[in-house]
Amino acid sequence: TVNIVLSNELAQSFLDADATNFVDNTAFQEFFNGLYISCEQVATKGVLLELDLLDEESKMTVYYHNTDSDSLSYDFQINSNADKMTNWSHDYSSTNIDELIAYDPIAAGPANIDEAQIRGVEAGLTMSRDAWRWSSALTLLDTEQKSGANRGRELPRRPSEALSLNISRDLGRYGTGMQVTFNGKTYDDLANTSLLDRYVVVDLVGHWKMTDNWLLNGKIKNVFDEDYETAAYYRQPGIGCFVSVSYEKTE
Repeated sequence: TVNIVLSNELAQSFLDADATNFVDNTAFQEFFNGLYISCEQVATKGVLLELDLLDEESKMTVYYHNTDSDSLSYDFQINSNADKMTNWSHDYSSTNIDELIAYDPIAAGPANIDEAQIRGVEAGLTMSRDAWRWSSALTLLDTEQKSGANRGRELPRRPSEALSLNISRDLGRYGTGMQVTFNGKTYDDLANTSLLDRYVVVDLVGHWKMTDNWLLNGKIKNVFDEDYETAAYYRQPGIGCFVSVSYEKTE
């Protein structure tokens, strides 16, 4: 559980507000625009944190007192009725690498690249509304070997474009979703003679909460039976169906 302390001024604004701002969800959304949480860049090790706002424990609590009691509180539940803002992130990076080790299938072993450069852009977009959730990530890469006999050629097995898209919907005891993965073309070798073609793979997922403890999960991988390779002569599996049952202990 993560507790974030908000300002006393915010709590006081709720206590001072007219009662009409709390009569229904629409009136409250017009009164209160919401919370914005941001992070700062750090020079040392940081932390990655995901907040599940649809969890039953997610809420905003206002603590207050009156003439009769000094330990009162009121919970504002965060659920599918709450508006959620779009989250957008991007990153541009350029890296020069010395003594890069890459696999060379022609030599059937590792090879050393004295100098290489990787430039790229990464972008992510997350949206949610009611029981729907969308998330996507895009990576664009420009790689180049800067030395040796293959100077000017691309680094192997690093697609110039990669895109992932996830769409899911929570239906209470049921849930369903779709995952789409796209990888652009790349080369399998340092000399750029063995081409790995672009591909798109679509997966379907779903779950059914049979009881409070038992969960039935299902997944259909590679729905359209895409024929693709991530390394030369290593064909990836075609369409496949998977079913599993899990147990979650509750106190």
